[in-house]
Amino acid sequence: MDWLLHPLVGYGLAVAGWSLCLSLFVGLKRESRRAEERRAKRHAELETSVAELKAHCQALDAARKNLEERPAPAPPPPPFSNALNLTKRSQALQLHRRGDTPEQIAKSLNVPVNEICLLLKVHRLVLSQY
Repeated sequence: MDWLLHPLVGYGLAVAGWSLCLSLFVGLKRESRRAEERRAKRHAELETSVAELKAHCQALDAARKNLEERPAPAPPPPPFSNALNLTKRSQALQLHRRGDTPEQIAKSLNVPVNEICLLLKVHRLVLSQY
């Protein structure tokens, strides 16, 4: 127990304590530097991702504007009904003889007015030849 009272023991313990504190400080600095490097690397990755996302958003925005600027597609044509068949032709001529207008005939037969007008013109031409 005498050795505890020796003056060099106190200095030795002080040096050991300081060296322990210094090694802990250096280790902490090293870990702090590694954490900062990881953070900087992650930050750079995130910046790259953000830049890519911005570019993607700009491309999508440009595509959206392009779609908005395009004229609306033409509506599909109405379903094309078959041309006047023989039965409808005869019905149209009967209705015309009765005195119905081409619009009334077209409505009753569900046929375009142009076809009825054409049918009546052709019928007049045929009758004029005989």
